[in-house]
Amino acid sequence: MGNFIARFVLTIFYFIIFAPFAIVTQLLLDPLGRKPHQNKSLWLDQQTRDLKLRDSKYQF
Repeated sequence: MGNFIARFVLTIFYFIIFAPFAIVTQLLLDPLGRKPHQNKSLWLDQQTRDLKLRDSKYQF
């Protein structure tokens, strides 16, 4: 009986919490930037700065 109740509670929890969150996230957010852009180019602007030889030591 406890096994059935645990599965029932977890199923209800999944459909009330996780499923709506996943649907809203997929509809509103684009974390990988896959949606078409208004710009002609898909290249991202890179901020440049003056680099010195010691900066090569701390690349990562």
